[in-house]
Amino acid sequence: VEKTICGYRNGNYYDKNGNVVSKDEYKKSCGIPEDKHYCVKYNGKYYDDKGNEVSKDEYVAACTEDVKHYCVKYNGKYYMLATFVQSNGLRGTFCMVSESLEGPFVPHSQGALTPKDWECLDGTLYINENGEPYLVFCHEHTQIIDGTICYAKLNESLDALDGDVVTMFCASSCDLVGPVGSNNHFVTDGPFMYRSKTGELFMIWSSFVKNNYAELVVKFNNGKLGLDFTHERPLLDNDGGHGMIFSNGENTYFTYHTPNTCSLERPEFCVIYDNCDFICTKK
Repeated sequence: VEKTICGYRNGNYYDKNGNVVSKDEYKKSCGIPEDKHYCVKYNGKYYDDKGNEVSKDEYVAACTEDVKHYCVKYNGKYYMLATFVQSNGLRGTFCMVSESLEGPFVPHSQGALTPKDWECLDGTLYINENGEPYLVFCHEHTQIIDGTICYAKLNESLDALDGDVVTMFCASSCDLVGPVGSNNHFVTDGPFMYRSKTGELFMIWSSFVKNNYAELVVKFNNGKLGLDFTHERPLLDNDGGHGMIFSNGENTYFTYHTPNTCSLERPEFCVIYDNCDFICTKK
């Protein structure tokens, strides 16, 4: 297996011998000056995982790990919200942009949109009833044990937050959700916003129900993103989730991955009923 030498990969720092070491040991072993920047766009320049100034493409190749992405068309361009590992070893949601759905996508945000000292993932874009963009994302259970779903207003160009982060709920606050793993963590994954044909606002998200990966549903009682919501019955509770909803003009579809086993996940598609005040899968 090829070793990583004097680099940063998957949350670990590697010294000149390819050993996993602390950040300070990495800098000392590899002769990295303290004032260098890592995996970031800074003052209009791009820096890779070794602190070298590089091109946009080289930056993306060096610094995109653990990618989970969501792509949307907004104001004539295509934006990809993707989960990358930051230089501090914590994951965050970054924004990339392209003129075409087929790419290439280049860095757009100044580092992570999500708080830099938080472990975050699965950011999704929501445009509210006034046309204002919001980022909805997960604060990971890997850092806080009981994972949460949060939101914050974005600026119009989608390259930075333009408001405070609001925590909507923690995973354990949903009565259906149970802990997983030996440390009893409560998981939040994959929020996705959906407005019904009559204007009701829902959010689907994933966690574990009786140790099965599941797709859960939140309904906002006043039709607006905020803290007035109700946990509804799941869309799915048999080892599938991290879903999205889309329409082809005739039917509305729910797509998700199953089984929830690394390297075995496959996409599934099913028609859902949009019954105005609730959504459910079509059996």
